[in-house]
Amino acid sequence: MRGVATSSPWLRVMLEHREALRIERGFRQLRVRSGKAWITLGGRDVTMPRGQSVDLEAGAGPAVVTSLGSQPVVVELRREGSQPPASDEALPQAG
Repeated sequence: MRGVATSSPWLRVMLEHREALRIERGFRQLRVRSGKAWITLGGRDVTMPRGQSVDLEAGAGPAVVTSLGSQPVVVELRREGSQPPASDEALPQAG
């Protein structure tokens, strides 16, 4: 797992095959930048391809994200308290 720290409200993380990331409090949204992710959130499992995002529900407990398949996945996590992306940067919500 590799992360990149920037002054951006987003934290970018790359997960290799069979790596998992437990997302604790402090983040409000997750978006998939490349690959395909498997996310467990609030007792439900969601698969998300590149370009999709999901809100991390406050009080739902930690989320867990991993790469789906043998390819790495790159996800970005938006920190709490940060402004949402501009409308041209908005990504579709996972359903």
